[in-house]
Amino acid sequence: MTTPSGSPGSPQVWILQGTQPTAIIQQQSEGAPYLLANASLANNVYVSTDNNVGPGGSNAYMIAPLGSVAITSASQWWACTDPDATTELDVLPGGTSESPAPAQIAEVIAPLAAEIAQQI
Repeated sequence: MTTPSGSPGSPQVWILQGTQPTAIIQQQSEGAPYLLANASLANNVYVSTDNNVGPGGSNAYMIAPLGSVAITSASQWWACTDPDATTELDVLPGGTSESPAPAQIAEVIAPLAAEIAQQI
């Protein structure tokens, strides 16, 4: 299990390791909005209110690389990543939406562009 950088109520960075579920948001009586942002260029993050979250599970919501999802703290939230992967998950209190920066998008598609150029 990992511990986040940052204190509760402030932005936190979680380093998820493999499919081991980690409690990332504690339940609060008055649900506050949070944004969960996957900072990885290659790995998925899986989140759920079920502590048995895992890849491909019917109880899991998958956050694709550089993706995000808005949730509330009305329930406790758990997260994990792909098997044998280490992935950064940013937990942003009060967040409601995010999109990757153009440089992040370019970094993701650059290998694909190079492969296409070699085939031409």
